[in-house]
Amino acid sequence: MNQKRYHDPMVLHPNLVFTSVGTCGTNQPEEVKKLQRMVMNAGYQQATGRELEISGKCGQDTIEAVVWYQRLLNLSPSGLVGPTDSWFTEALKEMSPHWRQRQPNGPLHVREGQITFDAEGHDYITAVVPYRQHRAPFFSRVLHWPGQNSGVTLGRGYDMGGRSRGEVYSTLRQAGLEEFKAVICSKAAGLKANQARKFVQVYGPMVGEISHRQQ
Repeated sequence: MNQKRYHDPMVLHPNLVFTSVGTCGTNQPEEVKKLQRMVMNAGYQQATGRELEISGKCGQDTIEAVVWYQRLLNLSPSGLVGPTDSWFTEALKEMSPHWRQRQPNGPLHVREGQITFDAEGHDYITAVVPYRQHRAPFFSRVLHWPGQNSGVTLGRGYDMGGRSRGEVYSTLRQAGLEEFKAVICSKAAGLKANQARKFVQVYGPMVGEISHRQQ
């Protein structure tokens, strides 16, 4: 019986970079394309109004996009992404609605204040692709703005308008939210009224839908 004299082809992960991309990076065209695609899938154009061409060329526009996301995630704005930056690339992947899993629905029960809790929102749609569905103002498992002088709200009435960044981050992490989601949401601390509305429009799609259990 003939034995194979060659290795099976290596399948490269579509959401990891294997060489450095960005400022002073090696900037291999395929790796640059991969990162550019991840950035666009993560909502860069909607958030900034700028479109990043998936060209494989690492110009200033690509570096600016990398820096924008690094600042969003409270990372050093180096403009460089490498093989060890898996947390960064994983966050970009999770911001893309294409990768989000469908969350289970069903009745939610709390120890106290069930009637008030039930009145705070609905639990009947999902924010997977497409995220931008018909208007459902009372769906509570995504970032939303109840209106008037309210702040950015998540879940059944967790209003971030009167809270500090540290409190928001800590609470959401304890609730089981992914770190990058807690980091983004913490930037909504102190925002109310129109500022809160704009925050939801820009960052809501990046955060996506929290799970039934997290709510």
